[in-house]
Amino acid sequence: MLATILLSASAEAQSSTSQPGIDVLDYAIGIELPDTGAFIRGDVVITLVRTSKGTRLALDLVDALAVRSVEVEGRPVQAPHEGNKITVPLDGTGARVHVRVRYDGVVTDGLIARKDAKGRWTWFGDNWPNRARQWLPTVDHPSDKATVSWTVRTPAGNRVVANGLEVSTKTIAGKKIESSWRESRPISTYLMVVGVGPLETFSLRETVCHMTDEGPCARQTVWVMPENKTWLPGVFTTAGPIVSLFEKLVGPFPYEKLAHVQSSTRFGGMENASEIFYDGKLFDTQKMSDGLIAHETAHQWFGDAVTEAEWGHVWLSEGFATYFAALWTRSYKGDSEFREQMNAIRKQVIAAKVVAERPVIDTAQTDLLALLNTNSYQKGGYILYMLHEQMGDSAFFAGIRSYYAKYRNGNALTDDLRAELEESSGLSLKAFFDQWLRRPGFAEPTVGWAYDAEDGKISVRVMQQDERCIPLATSVVCEGNKVVPYALSMPVVVTDASGKTTRVVIDIPADQRTTMPLPGRYPNRPRSVAIDPGDRLLARTTRL
Repeated sequence: MLATILLSASAEAQSSTSQPGIDVLDYAIGIELPDTGAFIRGDVVITLVRTSKGTRLALDLVDALAVRSVEVEGRPVQAPHEGNKITVPLDGTGARVHVRVRYDGVVTDGLIARKDAKGRWTWFGDNWPNRARQWLPTVDHPSDKATVSWTVRTPAGNRVVANGLEVSTKTIAGKKIESSWRESRPISTYLMVVGVGPLETFSLRETVCHMTDEGPCARQTVWVMPENKTWLPGVFTTAGPIVSLFEKLVGPFPYEKLAHVQSSTRFGGMENASEIFYDGKLFDTQKMSDGLIAHETAHQWFGDAVTEAEWGHVWLSEGFATYFAALWTRSYKGDSEFREQMNAIRKQVIAAKVVAERPVIDTAQTDLLALLNTNSYQKGGYILYMLHEQMGDSAFFAGIRSYYAKYRNGNALTDDLRAELEESSGLSLKAFFDQWLRRPGFAEPTVGWAYDAEDGKISVRVMQQDERCIPLATSVVCEGNKVVPYALSMPVVVTDASGKTTRVVIDIPADQRTTMPLPGRYPNRPRSVAIDPGDRLLARTTRL
């Protein structure tokens, strides 16, 4: 029998934690911020459509915030708030419903309120993965995407940046400003954020128009504390070329604008839709890098516009951002730097404990922050690299463009990506996806070659693990008491006796021992046969 750490089909198809019969279309969020501190007042209108199954709306909101009133179609209703959820009855309503929630309280997470070393208060949303519920009543799951409007009141002297485009800003009684923003594309709740503080903007003047999917050019700006404006644009001169590259590879920029914001976030960078938040210390120390900008910008396409439907497939976000940042390196710094970067990623994967223990598609992991690991980032990115190498530029990017166009502004799972890549390439990729994404670890082949002088043939020999296998105690997949081997697409470079080189790629089946003859005849013994030169395979290879 097959004893395996592979995920079963039922595990991968686990039901979403969003709600059957409920689809949120829009959030109209009103937030009033204090002069100091973290006490907020919120007024949120949720527009949704429901089917006959959707008799209740469960909104995620922490119990620490006090719900003052709930209305359905303008009528007050009793909506229990317990267990960090507001349960709103929808009986007697039509298919399209408006729910209004008024609440207030001290926010301790999700919206980061802090006073900096200069005594200035700032407020920055930081929702990933499901921390929007810490300050906003939402269906806090990536599969229920919605448009969002923001109306933020804050002490005068501050500025507000939010998703989408600024609609208006006005002064109220000389003491407050009220700033309104509108994001017209549906996004997940973990991407719905505002940034507020004494920020100043720097416009990145570009000669190229980054045409959005709806026509107008997407403007790029940098938002910083005043003292950091002096060194701009600095590394942000790369922001325009980064967007241009990804537009060429994937499609038009997904959103109305792109703001790069000095912020408070627990991450080095957070890819909020149309407004990337970076750790503020990177600005203070001028340690921003083009690689970080490229990674977070790639997320605007992958993670933001196309969002994983389930958290266990987060590699569709982080793996893509990792690989596309490497593609930026190749475009900006050349092929040698790109190869060096991919080799460093490969070494990280092979050394990582989590890679040995868990698969990339990890729907069994309940600690969502634990999914931000080497599997989701480096291994996911390297798998895309291997697909790219195997398929070639034309088929690979055709499949990526098709995947993006089909699921833009929506959600996808890994097999949705596989289907588009199979269509573009004509290949069956199920076995590839299963062995690299649904099992832990990596290949560990022993390779060698032999030359037969009588017929002038070269044979490549590949041996894979055949030791006794202990299920669930190793990083490998077992069949009976043997390790299940990998199917490998293995490059080989032959240098013949005259010094001429020939490169071939041989397909090694998932067998314990394989002898594969290379095409062609060699009258004399070759100078060398390099198997997987440069160590491109995701493997720890022993050479005989």
